[in-house]
Amino acid sequence: MSENRSKIDLKVFIIDFESVKNLDDFLSTFAKILIANKYLSSLSLTAPSNMVNFSSTYDKSRRNHELFSNLFQLVEEGNSKTITGGIFGFKERLKLLLNDTNKHSVAFDLFLKTKNIKIEKLYSMEKSQIENLIMLTSSRGVAKSGISMGNKNVGLYRFDNLQPVTIRYDPVCGTVEPWRSRFNSDFLQLSGRIACLRNAEKPSGLQRCAILARAAKQSEATNEDDGVVSWSDCMNLFAQIPSIEISREIIYCSYKSESSIKADSTYKKNSLYHSRFKEVNKDSVINEILSHIQILSLETQEDRIQNENDSQLIEKGVNIILSCLNNLLRTIKEEYAIDEKQFKINIIWSTNFTHFLSGLSKDSIIKSFQNLNKSFKEKNLPTNKYVDHIFEKWMNDNFSNSVKKKKLNKQKIIGISVERSCYEPNKKKLQSFLKADQLEKVKEKIKEKIKEKKV
Repeated sequence: MSENRSKIDLKVFIIDFESVKNLDDFLSTFAKILIANKYLSSLSLTAPSNMVNFSSTYDKSRRNHELFSNLFQLVEEGNSKTITGGIFGFKERLKLLLNDTNKHSVAFDLFLKTKNIKIEKLYSMEKSQIENLIMLTSSRGVAKSGISMGNKNVGLYRFDNLQPVTIRYDPVCGTVEPWRSRFNSDFLQLSGRIACLRNAEKPSGLQRCAILARAAKQSEATNEDDGVVSWSDCMNLFAQIPSIEISREIIYCSYKSESSIKADSTYKKNSLYHSRFKEVNKDSVINEILSHIQILSLETQEDRIQNENDSQLIEKGVNIILSCLNNLLRTIKEEYAIDEKQFKINIIWSTNFTHFLSGLSKDSIIKSFQNLNKSFKEKNLPTNKYVDHIFEKWMNDNFSNSVKKKKLNKQKIIGISVERSCYEPNKKKLQSFLKADQLEKVKEKIKEKIKEKKV
């Protein structure tokens, strides 16, 4: 009795998803990795890991249940029901989820490769093995009435969507309890769920991850009771739980690599946190979570991207864009007879409305040339009319009203916007291994090359 209970080693992850769609992408990816890890645990190669996702409402929990093909545990209002999709059609639903490439990032594919798992092996998983890997419930119900959760290694909290459950009246003071104190009381109950040690397998059972997720832009708090919750509010409440010890390192991820923690208003106000943050990209954040709960080692060969330095990653991003651009130029020159002796091709970063095709993506540019070539052959025009034919419709069509106001004159120049044709189509790929500041440096380097005529 003289010794305290074991302390939870809690690592906090702050993830800006920017949209619910990106949050869905993360959840699906992580769910599939948990399924693969459960397969390994069935072979006694690792310990199983589980997750709880706290949505702000039961409706949102039900939506997530549908997202996961009704495979996992859904706890409804009052905590009286634990619903899964049942045994009927389970294998088919599992197979559909695993094979849907739109519902995971490359992190799942890398995990399978790292662990030498063929996806077909996962089709044989049983309902009893799968359904308890993820619990989907509402933060309101859990805070209000409590719920038996068992051992959960990862908890996800939408801190931009957290609200106290009920209004509480103080009969002694004759006032309603302030919003902030109600929130603190409810979140302490909610955050304490991640500290449950029932059936924990040591030592990995003591390693936990709390994901503080933001899927929408927040207004800045102006006072204590204006209903705005920041990640530091949640951190402070986690720190009040005696059985939790928060890791010094805090991981920040902008899921679309569009922001940095240094631009965050809460970060600017809390200088004590400045030395504790590590910024990572969307696939690395999953590896960091898996590393902390001892599913994956960051030192494995497949995680070599973790060891690449900034300059290597930036160069890798630049090469992806330049390769796309070179392929596009080669295609239009070789397949559609766009000879630079007859046509002036101007490589620009953004859009120039006076240049032909400058606002189009790579696929749209190629499609435009396909259609122009087809119509040229159908008209049976002489070869020397090819240039005129290419520009004819472009020169004769009117600008849109928004462009007319700029009083621009069209030019017989083919404009290739690198941003539209190659950067935007590859942006998701770049975001998988680049942070926000690295992505900006990739753009800067491409712009420099355009300016110096090196593309």
